[in-house]
Amino acid sequence: MKEAGIQVESLSLFYPGNPRPALQGINLTVYQGEIAFLVGGNLSGKTSLLRCLGGLIPGVLPGKWQGRILVANKSLNAEGNERAPAGVILQNSDLYLLPRVYDELALPLVNSGLTSREAEKRIVLLAEELGICHLLNRQMSSLSGGERQKVAFAAAIAVDYPVILCDEPFEQADAEAAEAMLSLLRRKAASGGTVLIATRYFEYARYFADRIILIRDGAVIAQDRSGNAEKIAGMVPECRISWRQRSQAPILTVSGSRELFFEGVTHLFDSGHGIKNVSLEVCKGEVVAIMGPNGSGKTTLLKHTVGLLRPQEGRVWLRETETSRLPVGLLAEKIGMLFQNPDDQIFNERVDCEIACSLRARGARWNEALKEAAHWLAKIGQAQIAASHPHSLPYSLRQIVSLVSVLINRPEIIVLDEPFKSLDYRNVEILMSIILELRQEKDNPIILVTHDPTVTLLYANRVAFFDHGEIVLQGVPQDIFFSTQFRNLSLSRHPFIRGLLDSNNH
Repeated sequence: MKEAGIQVESLSLFYPGNPRPALQGINLTVYQGEIAFLVGGNLSGKTSLLRCLGGLIPGVLPGKWQGRILVANKSLNAEGNERAPAGVILQNSDLYLLPRVYDELALPLVNSGLTSREAEKRIVLLAEELGICHLLNRQMSSLSGGERQKVAFAAAIAVDYPVILCDEPFEQADAEAAEAMLSLLRRKAASGGTVLIATRYFEYARYFADRIILIRDGAVIAQDRSGNAEKIAGMVPECRISWRQRSQAPILTVSGSRELFFEGVTHLFDSGHGIKNVSLEVCKGEVVAIMGPNGSGKTTLLKHTVGLLRPQEGRVWLRETETSRLPVGLLAEKIGMLFQNPDDQIFNERVDCEIACSLRARGARWNEALKEAAHWLAKIGQAQIAASHPHSLPYSLRQIVSLVSVLINRPEIIVLDEPFKSLDYRNVEILMSIILELRQEKDNPIILVTHDPTVTLLYANRVAFFDHGEIVLQGVPQDIFFSTQFRNLSLSRHPFIRGLLDSNNH
Protein backbone atom coordinates (compact mmCIF):
# COMPACT_ATOMS: atom_id res chain seq x y z
CA MET A 1 0.00 0.00 0.00
CA LYS A 2 1.30 3.46 -0.92
CA GLU A 3 2.21 5.88 1.83
CA ALA A 4 0.63 9.31 1.99
CA GLY A 5 2.81 12.20 0.87
CA ILE A 6 0.16 14.74 1.90
CA GLN A 7 -2.55 14.06 4.45
CA VAL A 8 -5.12 16.62 5.58
CA GLU A 9 -7.79 16.04 8.22
CA SER A 10 -10.61 18.42 9.19
CA LEU A 11 -8.69 21.49 8.02
CA SER A 12 -10.36 24.88 8.41
CA LEU A 13 -8.74 28.27 7.80
CA PHE A 14 -9.73 31.79 8.82
CA TYR A 15 -8.17 35.01 7.59
CA PRO A 16 -8.02 38.04 9.93
CA GLY A 17 -11.14 40.21 9.89
CA ASN A 18 -13.23 37.65 8.01
CA PRO A 19 -15.61 35.47 10.06
CA ARG A 20 -16.26 33.23 7.06
CA PRO A 21 -13.79 30.34 6.72
CA ALA A 22 -11.58 30.30 3.63
CA LEU A 23 -11.31 26.51 4.07
CA GLN A 24 -13.77 24.31 5.92
CA GLY A 25 -13.49 20.67 6.90
CA ILE A 26 -10.93 19.70 4.26
CA ASN A 27 -10.04 16.00 4.19
CA LEU A 28 -7.75 14.68 1.48
CA THR A 29 -4.82 12.38 0.84
CA VAL A 30 -2.27 12.53 -1.96
CA TYR A 31 0.00 9.51 -2.13
CA GLN A 32 3.68 9.19 -2.82
CA GLY A 33 4.31 8.64 -6.51
CA GLU A 34 1.14 10.52 -7.44
CA ILE A 35 0.37 13.72 -9.36
CA ALA A 36 -2.90 15.18 -8.10
CA PHE A 37 -4.68 18.19 -9.56
CA LEU A 38 -6.69 20.47 -7.28
CA VAL A 39 -9.35 21.99 -9.54
CA GLY A 40 -11.55 24.95 -8.63
CA GLY A 41 -12.68 28.36 -9.78
CA ASN A 42 -11.69 31.76 -8.43
CA LEU A 43 -11.99 32.10 -4.63
CA SER A 44 -12.57 28.36 -4.27
CA GLY A 45 -9.72 27.93 -1.76
CA LYS A 46 -7.01 26.39 -3.97
CA THR A 47 -4.31 28.92 -3.15
CA SER A 48 -5.26 29.00 0.54
CA LEU A 49 -4.92 25.22 0.79
CA LEU A 50 -1.50 25.23 -0.89
CA ARG A 51 -0.34 28.02 1.42
CA CYS A 52 -1.31 25.94 4.46
CA LEU A 53 0.38 22.82 3.08
CA GLY A 54 3.53 24.80 2.34
CA GLY A 55 3.70 26.19 5.88
CA LEU A 56 3.18 29.75 4.65
CA ILE A 57 0.16 30.29 6.91
CA PRO A 58 0.61 31.58 9.55
CA GLY A 59 4.41 31.62 9.32
CA VAL A 60 4.64 34.07 6.41
CA LEU A 61 1.06 35.14 5.72
CA PRO A 62 -1.65 36.01 8.28
CA GLY A 63 -4.28 33.42 9.06
CA LYS A 64 -5.21 30.76 11.57
CA TRP A 65 -5.94 27.16 10.77
CA GLN A 66 -7.12 24.20 12.77
CA GLY A 67 -7.06 20.52 11.96
CA ARG A 68 -4.20 18.22 11.04
CA ILE A 69 -1.66 18.55 8.20
CA LEU A 70 1.06 16.02 7.42
CA VAL A 71 3.52 16.75 4.61
CA ALA A 72 6.05 13.97 3.91
CA ASN A 73 5.15 12.48 7.31
CA LYS A 74 5.94 15.76 9.06
CA SER A 75 3.14 17.19 11.16
CA LEU A 76 2.85 20.94 10.61
CA ASN A 77 2.42 23.26 13.54
CA ALA A 78 -0.61 25.57 13.42
CA GLU A 79 1.53 28.22 15.12
CA GLY A 80 3.59 28.49 11.94
CA ASN A 81 7.05 28.23 13.49
CA GLU A 82 8.41 25.54 11.16
CA ARG A 83 8.64 25.08 7.41
CA ALA A 84 7.03 22.28 5.44
CA PRO A 85 9.39 19.92 3.54
CA ALA A 86 7.95 21.08 0.23
CA GLY A 87 8.88 23.14 -2.79
CA VAL A 88 6.19 25.77 -3.34
CA ILE A 89 5.51 27.47 -6.68
CA LEU A 90 3.35 30.53 -6.10
CA GLN A 91 0.81 31.85 -8.59
CA ASN A 92 2.38 35.30 -8.65
CA SER A 93 5.77 34.86 -10.32
CA ASP A 94 6.55 38.56 -9.88
CA LEU A 95 7.74 37.85 -6.34
CA TYR A 96 11.49 37.33 -6.24
CA LEU A 97 14.33 38.05 -3.80
CA LEU A 98 17.48 38.70 -5.84
CA PRO A 99 18.03 40.80 -8.97
CA ARG A 100 19.88 38.22 -11.13
CA VAL A 101 18.29 34.98 -12.34
CA TYR A 102 21.27 32.79 -11.45
CA ASP A 103 21.37 34.15 -7.89
CA GLU A 104 17.62 33.63 -7.49
CA LEU A 105 18.10 29.95 -8.40
CA ALA A 106 21.23 29.52 -6.29
CA LEU A 107 19.71 30.92 -3.09
CA PRO A 108 17.47 27.95 -2.12
CA LEU A 109 20.19 25.46 -3.08
CA VAL A 110 22.86 27.10 -0.95
CA ASN A 111 20.37 27.47 1.91
CA SER A 112 19.69 23.72 1.67
CA GLY A 113 23.38 23.00 2.32
CA LEU A 114 24.86 22.58 -1.16
CA THR A 115 28.24 24.08 -1.96
CA SER A 116 28.45 26.77 -4.63
CA ARG A 117 29.91 24.26 -7.11
CA GLU A 118 27.18 21.69 -6.39
CA ALA A 119 24.54 24.40 -6.77
CA GLU A 120 26.03 25.51 -10.09
CA LYS A 121 25.89 21.97 -11.51
CA ARG A 122 22.26 21.57 -10.54
CA ILE A 123 21.30 25.00 -11.90
CA VAL A 124 22.92 24.29 -15.27
CA LEU A 125 21.19 20.91 -15.61
CA LEU A 126 17.82 22.35 -14.63
CA ALA A 127 18.24 25.37 -16.90
CA GLU A 128 19.00 23.09 -19.84
CA GLU A 129 15.86 21.04 -19.21
CA LEU A 130 13.65 24.12 -18.90
CA GLY A 131 15.30 25.97 -21.78
CA ILE A 132 16.36 28.95 -19.65
CA CYS A 133 20.16 28.85 -20.00
CA HIS A 134 20.01 32.13 -21.91
CA LEU A 135 18.27 33.76 -18.94
CA LEU A 136 20.79 32.92 -16.21
CA ASN A 137 22.67 36.22 -16.38
CA ARG A 138 19.59 38.34 -17.04
CA GLN A 139 18.02 40.64 -14.46
CA MET A 140 14.75 39.32 -13.04
CA SER A 141 13.10 42.67 -13.73
CA SER A 142 13.89 42.34 -17.46
CA LEU A 143 12.06 39.03 -17.89
CA SER A 144 8.60 38.55 -19.32
CA GLY A 145 5.90 37.14 -17.06
CA GLY A 146 6.28 33.69 -18.60
CA GLU A 147 10.05 33.75 -18.23
CA ARG A 148 9.72 34.67 -14.54
CA GLN A 149 7.31 31.77 -14.12
CA LYS A 150 9.93 29.38 -15.50
CA VAL A 151 12.50 30.75 -13.05
CA ALA A 152 10.07 30.44 -10.13
CA PHE A 153 9.37 26.83 -11.09
CA ALA A 154 13.09 26.06 -11.34
CA ALA A 155 13.79 27.63 -7.94
CA ALA A 156 11.09 25.53 -6.27
CA ILE A 157 12.02 22.22 -7.85
CA ALA A 158 15.81 22.67 -7.66
CA VAL A 159 15.93 21.51 -4.04
CA ASP A 160 15.10 17.82 -3.74
CA TYR A 161 11.94 18.20 -1.66
CA PRO A 162 9.74 15.11 -1.23
CA VAL A 163 6.63 17.20 -1.99
CA ILE A 164 6.04 19.80 -4.71
CA LEU A 165 3.10 22.24 -4.48
CA CYS A 166 2.29 24.18 -7.67
CA ASP A 167 -0.20 27.04 -8.01
CA GLU A 168 -1.09 27.40 -11.73
CA PRO A 169 2.45 26.50 -12.90
CA PHE A 170 1.61 26.30 -16.63
CA GLU A 171 -0.43 29.50 -16.79
CA GLN A 172 2.14 31.62 -18.64
CA ALA A 173 4.51 28.86 -19.76
CA ASP A 174 5.36 28.35 -23.43
CA ALA A 175 5.26 24.94 -25.09
CA GLU A 176 8.81 23.79 -24.38
CA ALA A 177 8.67 24.96 -20.77
CA ALA A 178 5.28 23.34 -20.12
CA GLU A 179 6.53 20.04 -21.53
CA ALA A 180 9.71 20.28 -19.47
CA MET A 181 7.75 21.15 -16.31
CA LEU A 182 5.46 18.15 -16.76
CA SER A 183 8.45 15.92 -17.43
CA LEU A 184 10.20 17.07 -14.25
CA LEU A 185 7.03 16.69 -12.17
CA ARG A 186 6.42 13.19 -13.54
CA ARG A 187 10.01 12.28 -12.77
CA LYS A 188 9.53 13.57 -9.23
CA ALA A 189 6.42 11.40 -8.83
CA ALA A 190 8.08 8.37 -10.43
CA SER A 191 10.89 8.60 -7.87
CA GLY A 192 8.39 8.48 -5.02
CA GLY A 193 7.70 12.18 -4.65
CA THR A 194 4.28 13.75 -4.23
CA VAL A 195 2.97 16.48 -6.54
CA LEU A 196 -0.13 18.63 -5.99
CA ILE A 197 -1.04 21.13 -8.72
CA ALA A 198 -3.76 23.77 -8.30
CA THR A 199 -5.52 24.87 -11.48
CA ARG A 200 -8.76 26.43 -12.63
CA TYR A 201 -8.66 24.39 -15.86
CA PHE A 202 -10.37 21.00 -15.64
CA GLU A 203 -8.81 20.00 -18.97
CA TYR A 204 -5.33 20.04 -17.45
CA ALA A 205 -6.46 17.54 -14.84
CA ARG A 206 -8.28 15.36 -17.36
CA TYR A 207 -5.14 14.78 -19.42
CA PHE A 208 -2.29 14.91 -16.92
CA ALA A 209 -3.50 13.95 -13.42
CA ASP A 210 -3.42 10.65 -11.57
CA ARG A 211 -6.04 11.98 -9.15
CA ILE A 212 -8.48 14.90 -9.48
CA ILE A 213 -9.70 16.82 -6.43
CA LEU A 214 -12.50 19.37 -6.88
CA ILE A 215 -12.82 22.32 -4.51
CA ARG A 216 -15.48 25.02 -4.18
CA ASP A 217 -16.22 27.55 -1.42
CA GLY A 218 -13.33 26.21 0.64
CA ALA A 219 -14.55 22.60 0.70
CA VAL A 220 -13.59 19.49 -1.26
CA ILE A 221 -16.72 18.51 -3.19
CA ALA A 222 -15.40 15.44 -5.05
CA GLN A 223 -12.26 13.49 -5.85
CA ASP A 224 -11.55 10.56 -8.13
CA ARG A 225 -8.99 8.95 -10.39
CA SER A 226 -8.47 10.80 -13.67
CA GLY A 227 -9.90 7.81 -15.54
CA ASN A 228 -13.27 8.74 -14.04
CA ALA A 229 -12.99 12.41 -14.99
CA GLU A 230 -16.28 12.50 -16.88
CA LYS A 231 -18.19 11.45 -13.77
CA ILE A 232 -17.20 14.60 -11.88
CA ALA A 233 -16.57 17.07 -14.71
CA GLY A 234 -20.04 18.60 -14.50
CA MET A 235 -19.51 19.62 -10.87
CA VAL A 236 -17.18 22.50 -11.81
CA PRO A 237 -18.73 24.23 -14.86
CA GLU A 238 -16.71 27.36 -14.05
CA CYS A 239 -13.54 25.36 -14.84
CA ARG A 240 -14.69 23.84 -18.10
CA ILE A 241 -15.47 25.08 -21.54
CA SER A 242 -16.12 22.79 -24.45
CA TRP A 243 -13.70 22.96 -27.35
CA ARG A 244 -16.74 22.64 -29.57
CA GLN A 245 -18.27 25.79 -28.08
CA ARG A 246 -16.29 27.74 -30.66
CA SER A 247 -19.37 27.39 -32.87
CA GLN A 248 -21.14 29.65 -30.35
CA ALA A 249 -18.55 32.42 -30.67
CA PRO A 250 -19.98 35.85 -31.50
CA ILE A 251 -20.02 36.72 -35.19
CA LEU A 252 -17.87 39.83 -35.46
CA THR A 253 -18.26 42.06 -38.45
CA VAL A 254 -15.30 44.22 -39.42
CA SER A 255 -15.82 47.50 -41.22
CA GLY A 256 -12.40 47.39 -42.83
CA SER A 257 -11.15 50.85 -41.84
CA ARG A 258 -7.68 50.69 -40.31
CA GLU A 259 -7.42 51.91 -36.72
CA LEU A 260 -3.91 50.80 -35.78
CA PHE A 261 -0.99 49.84 -38.01
CA PHE A 262 2.44 48.55 -37.05
CA GLU A 263 4.62 49.18 -40.10
CA GLY A 264 7.91 47.27 -40.09
CA VAL A 265 8.43 47.90 -36.37
CA THR A 266 11.73 46.83 -34.81
CA HIS A 267 12.68 47.28 -31.16
CA LEU A 268 15.52 45.18 -29.74
CA PHE A 269 16.80 45.28 -26.17
CA ASP A 270 20.42 44.80 -25.08
CA SER A 271 19.67 41.10 -24.52
CA GLY A 272 18.79 40.76 -28.21
CA HIS A 273 15.12 40.10 -27.46
CA GLY A 274 12.32 42.26 -28.78
CA ILE A 275 10.46 42.52 -32.08
CA LYS A 276 11.86 42.58 -35.60
CA ASN A 277 10.23 44.08 -38.67
CA VAL A 278 6.69 43.46 -37.41
CA SER A 279 3.81 44.61 -39.61
CA LEU A 280 0.26 44.20 -38.33
CA GLU A 281 -3.01 45.94 -39.12
CA VAL A 282 -5.87 46.17 -36.64
CA CYS A 283 -9.17 47.25 -38.17
CA LYS A 284 -12.28 48.78 -36.68
CA GLY A 285 -14.35 46.16 -34.86
CA GLU A 286 -11.67 43.47 -34.88
CA VAL A 287 -10.72 41.29 -31.93
CA VAL A 288 -7.12 40.29 -32.57
CA ALA A 289 -5.48 37.69 -30.33
CA ILE A 290 -1.69 37.66 -29.99
CA MET A 291 -0.14 34.32 -29.01
CA GLY A 292 3.37 32.92 -28.85
CA PRO A 293 6.18 31.64 -26.61
CA ASN A 294 7.54 33.51 -23.60
CA GLY A 295 9.83 36.34 -24.59
CA SER A 296 8.65 36.29 -28.21
CA GLY A 297 7.78 40.00 -28.27
CA LYS A 298 4.06 40.08 -27.47
CA THR A 299 4.24 42.59 -24.61
CA THR A 300 6.90 44.61 -26.42
CA LEU A 301 4.46 45.08 -29.31
CA LEU A 302 1.64 46.21 -27.00
CA LYS A 303 3.83 48.80 -25.27
CA HIS A 304 4.30 50.49 -28.65
CA THR A 305 0.56 51.15 -28.88
CA VAL A 306 0.60 53.63 -25.98
CA GLY A 307 4.08 55.05 -26.52
CA LEU A 308 5.76 53.30 -23.58
CA LEU A 309 8.23 52.08 -26.20
CA ARG A 310 9.03 53.80 -29.49
CA PRO A 311 10.18 51.98 -32.64
CA GLN A 312 13.90 51.88 -33.34
CA GLU A 313 12.89 51.21 -36.92
CA GLY A 314 9.51 51.40 -38.60
CA ARG A 315 6.39 53.30 -37.55
CA VAL A 316 3.18 52.87 -35.58
CA TRP A 317 0.08 54.58 -36.95
CA LEU A 318 -3.07 55.54 -35.08
CA ARG A 319 -5.43 55.94 -38.00
CA GLU A 320 -3.63 58.54 -40.17
CA THR A 321 -1.27 59.85 -37.47
CA GLU A 322 2.15 58.46 -36.65
CA THR A 323 2.18 57.84 -32.89
CA SER A 324 5.72 59.17 -32.43
CA ARG A 325 4.19 62.63 -32.94
CA LEU A 326 1.71 62.11 -30.10
CA PRO A 327 2.53 62.44 -26.38
CA VAL A 328 1.98 59.40 -24.16
CA GLY A 329 -0.81 61.20 -22.28
CA LEU A 330 -2.84 61.73 -25.44
CA LEU A 331 -2.32 58.13 -26.55
CA ALA A 332 -3.49 56.94 -23.12
CA GLU A 333 -6.72 58.89 -23.54
CA LYS A 334 -7.49 57.07 -26.77
CA ILE A 335 -6.00 53.64 -26.06
CA GLY A 336 -6.77 51.78 -22.84
CA MET A 337 -4.06 49.30 -21.91
CA LEU A 338 -4.12 46.60 -19.24
CA PHE A 339 -0.64 45.58 -18.13
CA GLN A 340 0.32 41.97 -17.53
CA ASN A 341 0.74 42.46 -13.77
CA PRO A 342 -2.34 44.07 -12.17
CA ASP A 343 -0.22 45.42 -9.30
CA ASP A 344 1.52 47.73 -11.78
CA GLN A 345 -1.76 49.63 -12.17
CA ILE A 346 -3.12 49.76 -8.61
CA PHE A 347 -2.35 52.86 -6.54
CA ASN A 348 -5.38 53.62 -4.34
CA GLU A 349 -6.38 52.23 -0.96
CA ARG A 350 -9.98 51.39 -1.88
CA VAL A 351 -11.28 49.43 -4.85
CA ASP A 352 -14.00 51.95 -5.75
CA CYS A 353 -11.49 54.82 -5.57
CA GLU A 354 -9.06 52.88 -7.76
CA ILE A 355 -11.69 52.41 -10.46
CA ALA A 356 -13.07 55.94 -10.12
CA CYS A 357 -9.61 57.48 -10.30
CA SER A 358 -9.25 56.83 -14.02
CA LEU A 359 -12.54 58.68 -14.67
CA ARG A 360 -11.47 61.52 -12.38
CA ALA A 361 -8.25 61.89 -14.38
CA ARG A 362 -10.39 62.60 -17.44
CA GLY A 363 -12.35 65.37 -15.78
CA ALA A 364 -15.28 63.60 -14.11
CA ARG A 365 -16.45 64.89 -10.75
CA TRP A 366 -15.43 62.67 -7.86
CA ASN A 367 -18.99 61.81 -6.77
CA GLU A 368 -19.96 60.96 -10.34
CA ALA A 369 -16.84 58.84 -10.77
CA LEU A 370 -17.55 56.90 -7.56
CA LYS A 371 -21.15 56.33 -8.62
CA GLU A 372 -20.00 54.96 -11.98
CA ALA A 373 -17.42 52.75 -10.25
CA ALA A 374 -20.17 51.32 -8.02
CA HIS A 375 -22.27 50.63 -11.13
CA TRP A 376 -19.43 48.71 -12.79
CA LEU A 377 -18.67 46.68 -9.66
CA ALA A 378 -22.33 45.68 -9.44
CA LYS A 379 -22.28 44.83 -13.15
CA ILE A 380 -19.53 42.26 -12.64
CA GLY A 381 -21.02 40.91 -9.41
CA GLN A 382 -18.34 42.35 -7.11
CA ALA A 383 -20.16 45.19 -5.31
CA GLN A 384 -19.04 43.77 -1.95
CA ILE A 385 -15.36 44.62 -2.55
CA ALA A 386 -15.90 48.38 -3.10
CA ALA A 387 -14.40 49.43 0.26
CA SER A 388 -11.64 46.78 0.29
CA HIS A 389 -7.98 47.63 -0.09
CA PRO A 390 -7.02 46.29 -3.54
CA HIS A 391 -3.85 44.64 -2.27
CA SER A 392 -5.84 42.71 0.34
CA LEU A 393 -7.71 40.93 -2.46
CA PRO A 394 -6.74 37.64 -4.11
CA TYR A 395 -4.74 37.94 -7.33
CA SER A 396 -7.78 37.13 -9.48
CA LEU A 397 -9.81 40.00 -8.02
CA ARG A 398 -6.90 42.42 -8.41
CA GLN A 399 -6.82 41.40 -12.07
CA ILE A 400 -10.54 42.19 -12.38
CA VAL A 401 -10.15 45.56 -10.64
CA SER A 402 -7.33 46.58 -12.99
CA LEU A 403 -9.31 45.50 -16.05
CA VAL A 404 -12.44 47.39 -14.98
CA SER A 405 -10.29 50.48 -14.34
CA VAL A 406 -9.31 50.36 -18.02
CA LEU A 407 -12.74 49.55 -19.45
CA ILE A 408 -14.69 52.16 -17.45
CA ASN A 409 -13.15 54.90 -19.62
CA ARG A 410 -14.60 53.32 -22.78
CA PRO A 411 -11.32 53.71 -24.70
CA GLU A 412 -11.37 53.95 -28.48
CA ILE A 413 -8.94 51.03 -28.72
CA ILE A 414 -8.67 48.33 -26.05
CA VAL A 415 -5.26 46.67 -25.53
CA LEU A 416 -5.08 43.82 -23.00
CA ASP A 417 -1.95 41.93 -21.92
CA GLU A 418 -3.07 38.52 -20.63
CA PRO A 419 -6.31 39.87 -19.13
CA PHE A 420 -7.68 36.48 -18.08
CA LYS A 421 -4.57 34.67 -16.86
CA SER A 422 -5.90 34.21 -13.31
CA LEU A 423 -9.63 33.99 -14.04
CA ASP A 424 -11.97 31.03 -14.34
CA TYR A 425 -14.27 30.73 -17.34
CA ARG A 426 -17.26 32.15 -15.47
CA ASN A 427 -15.40 35.43 -14.91
CA VAL A 428 -13.94 35.35 -18.42
CA GLU A 429 -17.46 35.16 -19.85
CA ILE A 430 -18.69 38.03 -17.65
CA LEU A 431 -15.80 40.31 -18.57
CA MET A 432 -15.76 39.40 -22.26
CA SER A 433 -19.48 40.15 -22.49
CA ILE A 434 -18.74 43.65 -21.16
CA ILE A 435 -15.78 44.10 -23.51
CA LEU A 436 -17.90 43.03 -26.48
CA GLU A 437 -20.67 45.40 -25.35
CA LEU A 438 -18.17 48.27 -25.55
CA ARG A 439 -17.08 47.04 -28.95
CA GLN A 440 -20.72 46.98 -30.06
CA GLU A 441 -21.19 50.63 -29.03
CA LYS A 442 -18.36 52.13 -31.07
CA ASP A 443 -16.87 49.27 -33.08
CA ASN A 444 -13.76 49.51 -30.91
CA PRO A 445 -10.91 47.25 -32.00
CA ILE A 446 -9.51 44.95 -29.31
CA ILE A 447 -6.02 43.48 -29.09
CA LEU A 448 -5.44 40.83 -26.45
CA VAL A 449 -2.42 38.72 -25.58
CA THR A 450 -3.33 35.27 -24.30
CA HIS A 451 -1.91 31.79 -23.80
CA ASP A 452 -5.42 30.31 -23.70
CA PRO A 453 -6.48 28.82 -27.06
CA THR A 454 -10.10 28.63 -25.92
CA VAL A 455 -10.30 32.40 -25.41
CA THR A 456 -8.82 32.89 -28.87
CA LEU A 457 -11.26 30.47 -30.51
CA LEU A 458 -14.33 31.82 -28.75
CA TYR A 459 -13.74 35.54 -28.98
CA ALA A 460 -11.13 36.49 -31.59
CA ASN A 461 -11.75 36.81 -35.30
CA ARG A 462 -8.02 36.92 -36.04
CA VAL A 463 -4.93 35.53 -34.34
CA ALA A 464 -1.26 36.38 -34.88
CA PHE A 465 1.43 33.99 -33.63
CA PHE A 466 4.77 35.43 -32.56
CA ASP A 467 8.07 33.58 -32.34
CA HIS A 468 11.53 35.10 -31.80
CA GLY A 469 10.14 38.60 -32.23
CA GLU A 470 8.40 37.99 -35.55
CA ILE A 471 4.89 37.15 -36.71
CA VAL A 472 5.17 33.64 -38.12
CA LEU A 473 1.49 32.88 -38.76
CA GLN A 474 -1.80 34.76 -38.70
CA GLY A 475 -5.37 34.22 -39.81
CA VAL A 476 -8.83 33.12 -38.63
CA PRO A 477 -8.46 31.07 -35.40
CA GLN A 478 -10.86 28.32 -36.45
CA ASP A 479 -8.75 27.71 -39.55
CA ILE A 480 -5.29 28.32 -38.09
CA PHE A 481 -5.53 26.03 -35.05
CA PHE A 482 -6.15 22.95 -37.14
CA SER A 483 -3.76 23.79 -39.96
CA THR A 484 -0.54 22.01 -40.84
CA GLN A 485 1.38 25.28 -40.40
CA PHE A 486 0.17 25.60 -36.80
CA ARG A 487 1.13 22.04 -35.94
CA ASN A 488 4.68 22.91 -37.01
CA LEU A 489 4.84 25.70 -34.41
CA SER A 490 6.24 25.00 -30.95
CA LEU A 491 3.04 26.42 -29.44
CA SER A 492 1.04 23.45 -30.75
CA ARG A 493 3.02 21.20 -28.38
CA HIS A 494 1.74 23.00 -25.28
CA PRO A 495 0.11 20.24 -23.17
CA PHE A 496 -3.21 22.09 -22.93
CA ILE A 497 -3.42 22.83 -26.64
CA ARG A 498 -2.28 19.33 -27.56
CA GLY A 499 -4.96 17.80 -25.36
CA LEU A 500 -7.66 20.01 -26.81
CA LEU A 501 -6.60 19.28 -30.38
CA ASP A 502 -6.58 15.56 -29.65
CA SER A 503 -10.06 15.77 -28.13
CA ASN A 504 -11.31 17.53 -31.24
CA ASN A 505 -9.97 14.73 -33.44
CA HIS A 506 -12.00 12.22 -31.45
